Amino acid sequence: LAIFAVPTIWGKPWSINHFYTRVFLEYVLGHPQLLSWLRIVEPMGLEFHNDDLDDFSVEATRRELARAERNLEMLRRYDRDRLRDPLSYDVLEWFLADAVEGGRWAFHDYPVNQLFGVQSELPDFMINTHRIDKAKDARNYLKRLSRFGTAFDQVLASVRHREEMGIGPPRFVMTRVLEEMRGFIAPKPRDHVLYTHFRERLEELEDMDEAERAAMREELRGILEDIVYPAYSRLIDHYAALEPDASTDDGVWKLPDGEAFYAHRLRSETSTDLSPEEVHRIGLREVGRIQGEMRTILASEGYPTDDLGATMKALNAEPRFLYPDTDEGRQALLDDFQTIIDSID
Repeated sequence: LAIFAVPTIWGKPWSINHFYTRVFLEYVLGHPQLLSWLRIVEPMGLEFHNDDLDDFSVEATRRELARAERNLEMLRRYDRDRLRDPLSYDVLEWFLADAVEGGRWAFHDYPVNQLFGVQSELPDFMINTHRIDKAKDARNYLKRLSRFGTAFDQVLASVRHREEMGIGPPRFVMTRVLEEMRGFIAPKPRDHVLYTHFRERLEELEDMDEAERAAMREELRGILEDIVYPAYSRLIDHYAALEPDASTDDGVWKLPDGEAFYAHRLRSETSTDLSPEEVHRIGLREVGRIQGEMRTILASEGYPTDDLGATMKALNAEPRFLYPDTDEGRQALLDDFQTIIDSID
């Protein structure tokens, strides 16, 4: 057992499939939020992760990069040519090599942004991913919310680390994020979505009496008031101080080593070996081709083609392309969507 277990856990596993499993487990165990989303261990009665949040610190990012480097080195110690099916090897090697190559730009991003920043993803996670099916889940909800302060402090430290490197979001990102965060903590705690969601879920629990529900609601109010709201306020204060003097440049070319970073992200997101300039030329060519086809069709139907934007806007307003603003029109819209869903099924 030791001969089998020791290399499987700490060294080079005898089977590459065990190595794949180890890489996966190392990753998900370091991301309790991902583990809650996957829900692969709950059926086995394991819920150790459901009271914790991910680590957003600079050190955590560095640990992940170091682990990717170790795993890539270990993977390449296996003889790919002797594998019956090398597809899993190739996929994992691509993933790890991409992570290692991207390590030089590990902090070339904006953890707080208007599209999917931590300030919106954490509440979304609490509402849409964290399950509350029993009393223990409700207690874990409170524990997770109580960790918002630590998480936001980690994010703020990582933001400052990026700023020391010359990496910061443009002003319009700060402006929108500030509007979002200020609006998020504007309601009174008992009117907040994190409170109302919790209150509604508590009412559905059968393994809890009203006294316990009331105690939990009061504990949540205190967590919002003493931990969550101040955590958002710290981020708000930070960006409010930076916003007036923030750059209006919005491309990654403005970042240190920005052009190389852009080329890496292009390859990482698409796997293409084309350069950004080549992709841009393809885009211009395709826009020209598509607009040419549009002009041919529009001209054949008697529409002006000198200003495609204006023509398409006019087309979008034609009654024949709109559902009537009636009960019948609404039902027709739903029926058509149902037809699309049935086709997909």
